[in-house]
Amino acid sequence: MTRFFRLLPICLALATVQPALAQDASLSPVSGSAALASGFTPDPYEVEIQSGGALDARAAGGPSCTGFVSASPSFRLFYSAGEGAPLVLAITGPQAGLLLVNTPDGRWTCASSGSGARLRLEAPQTGQYDIWAGNGEAGAPGAASLQVSEHAAP
Repeated sequence: MTRFFRLLPICLALATVQPALAQDASLSPVSGSAALASGFTPDPYEVEIQSGGALDARAAGGPSCTGFVSASPSFRLFYSAGEGAPLVLAITGPQAGLLLVNTPDGRWTCASSGSGARLRLEAPQTGQYDIWAGNGEAGAPGAASLQVSEHAAP
């Protein structure tokens, strides 16, 4: 019984530990990075990236963020915001159907659909955007195209 009381504080401490997110914005992006300032040309900016992975995106994006991503971001965008222009991110590809973004203020936002996904940030911030492109099924990564625009539809 004495052993139980010695272990009780350790058990209680472990029970209150929150799980870490599987997506890690401190890792190097799989498909590179870019720096864009408001008014960039050409618009849309387009880059080929790798999508998918083995990690469930719901850990960071919530229950409606359905798809699988890697631990490392697919792409990193350094963006200098302007006045009034939205930031629109879109992904296309045979398997790509999820965009998971960690914004400069540390918030997570997600868009998922059967084929392709699109996020429109109405008041984007200046800073680092870590972008994960996901697939509908866990497993081998796929090829995708990421478009970045300041217009309604890239």
